[in-house]
Formats: sequence, C-alpha cells, structure tokens
Amino acid sequence: MILVLLVAAIVASESVTRGYVTGGDGRPLVGADVWLADSTGVVHQLRTDNAGYYRVVHAPFERQRYTMLICEGRRRMFVSVAPMSAIVRTEYGIGAYTGRFPEVPADRGWTADVPPSCPVKFVPPAG
Repeated sequence: MILVLLVAAIVASESVTRGYVTGGDGRPLVGADVWLADSTGVVHQLRTDNAGYYRVVHAPFERQRYTMLICEGRRRMFVSVAPMSAIVRTEYGIGAYTGRFPEVPADRGWTADVPPSCPVKFVPPAG
C-alpha cells in the first residue's frame, strides 16, 4: 500500500508544473507571464495570481521536455531549461535588471515566441 501511494505521489508531482514567482524583495509578482515551451514552440501560457502562484497540469513525465520562461514588466526575466515542481513549494525569485542593455530570452537559450512582458534590447534608430 505504501509503495502504491509513493508511486501515485511521484506521478502526480510529475504531471503538474507549479510554483511561486517573487521579486527581488521576496514579494509575489502578480500577473507575471509563465510560458512553457518544447521543441515545437510554446505549449502553455500562464499568468501568476495574486499570490504569485502558477499551475499547469499536463501528461505525466511530459515536463521533462519543457523549458520555462518567466517575464514581468519588461524588466524581469528568468529562463529554466529544466523547470522543477516540488511537492511542498517551488519558488522562483527574479529581480529587476539594472544594467544598460538587458538580457533577452534568446540570450538565455529561449527559442520560442515571447510575451510582451519580456525585456527587449534597445535598437538605436538608423541614420
């Protein structure tokens, strides 16, 4: 019986990607975009709730193929090539970029479309 419960807990954990997104100050980032992509492109588009929480259910063990992108306010970004989802709590803390030219998702290996909330590089006008 214990083995059955253990297997059920593992499969249930693998079929959900969830977590909390917080800013550099530890406060929840409300309305942050959380996108999951595989080799074909974006497969899930989520937004964090009032507690900075997001959750998506998918086929068991499918998460192993995903890359995760989190963006907020065009000044915060996080990319994970192996998103985790702990049974107790998974938290991603992302601070605002303070440099002159922010990194963009492609700089971190993201190859799919991006939400408008992601940072963009400044391109000076021609001429």
